[in-house]
This record gives sequence, C-alpha cells and structure tokens, in this order.
Amino acid sequence: HSKARAETFIDMARKAGFNCIEYDNTLSPADWTASLLTIAEKLKKLPLPCGIMAFNDLTSRMIIDACNYAKLRIPEQIQIVSVGQ
Repeated sequence: HSKARAETFIDMARKAGFNCIEYDNTLSPADWTASLLTIAEKLKKLPLPCGIMAFNDLTSRMIIDACNYAKLRIPEQIQIVSVGQ
C-alpha cells in the first residue's frame, strides 16, 4: 500500500502544480549512518522550502536526523508529513 500511497501523493502534487520526486530508501535501519548520510546529501540538493511525505515514523525520524546533520531547519526549510506507523 505504500507504493499506491506514494503514486497518489505524487499525482495529486503534480496536478496542483508542484514538482515532486520519489526517493526510495532501500537501506535498512541497521545501516542508519549510511542512510542518514545518503538522505542528508539528497536533502541538500532540494529546492527550499519543500515538503516531504514519509511513509512511516521510522523514515520520518531518519529524515529529521538527516536534516539536523545537513543543518536544514524544520519547519522553516523542510516540512515533514508522516503516514502509517
């Protein structure tokens, strides 16, 4: 259901005139540091301000940690919406 949720979100964002990209984080929570660094680098390349939809709370936590590492301010530069558990 996460894939369907992502596709619907992307479709709705684009129909509303927003640019939207999908990032598939395939690294596991066991690779927290590697995931954190990868996500931080991706976040630094985004146009700011921007919003992120995370598919669960763990991913939201990882995005928050990556924002902190990248010195990006929440919610001034990055807004995060999390769904699921």
